Amino acid sequence: WSLEGGDLDVGLAIASDLDDFWHSRGHLGEGRAALKLLLEASAGRPPTPLSTRATIVAAGLAGWHGDFASAAVLGAEGLRLAEELGDLPLLIEAHGRMGWATVGPQPAVARIHFSRAVDLARRAADDRLLRNPLFGLSLALGNLGELDEALSVSTEAVELSERAGDIYSASFARFGIAWVKLQRGDTAGALGELLVVLRQFRAAAADIGIALALDYFAIIAIQTGDAARAVRLGAFADRLRREAGGGPSTTISNMEPPLEQARRLMSPAEFDRTVSQGEAFDLDQAEAEALAVQESS
Repeated sequence: WSLEGGDLDVGLAIASDLDDFWHSRGHLGEGRAALKLLLEASAGRPPTPLSTRATIVAAGLAGWHGDFASAAVLGAEGLRLAEELGDLPLLIEAHGRMGWATVGPQPAVARIHFSRAVDLARRAADDRLLRNPLFGLSLALGNLGELDEALSVSTEAVELSERAGDIYSASFARFGIAWVKLQRGDTAGALGELLVVLRQFRAAAADIGIALALDYFAIIAIQTGDAARAVRLGAFADRLRREAGGGPSTTISNMEPPLEQARRLMSPAEFDRTVSQGEAFDLDQAEAEALAVQESS
């Protein structure tokens, strides 16, 4: 509508302000497509805070969609524009989105950006802008093996999000705690965190979060020698992501997705048959399968 009417600012504002919706309700592809069209149509105009924020939001959606290459390009442009404008909230967001663009493939780079965003948000005393880069920083630190600091940062991110009543963000931040516990060999502790996360995402009907939680259960199933259960969980998680138009996988924790790992552990026929079983699950069956991982561990 805004493209047809030539009112690009209205379109940029709406698409950017829907950032939380695109992320939490599984409309990443739709959000990316809308912002791509709007930004392309705005390309000949001087940059504004509105178009800059749209670029930054587009970078975040690309990163959460697993398209790290596009996220890095958009993130670098958004950061450049935010620096030129000297807009502190935009600068915090831009560093955070650059962190998400690199957290899996380049965690050391992600740490720099997330740390900068955290530092700026603390100086501004803005907890709302602090929560997301804290969660990202916890994953970057975990990916770098700095587990004590990763756990501390994850715990703060959970506490801040829960205090604000943002259970969705708190649930994602718990992945950082689970990841640290898993790396330390505390499988039971990691599973306990993941079960809380899974049930909170189910209560919120957040399919992208559910899929990611099930991926982590699948990783643990592989580690405990149950490749078939891992495939069923991973296949159902992949189905949820496809239906939601894409979403993050264990690559944000610098881990090969569970289906790719399990494929090497089974014959092609057995793998394909087990994938079909998992794709046919409903949410109750998938949660029961996740609980079975906890019980068998």
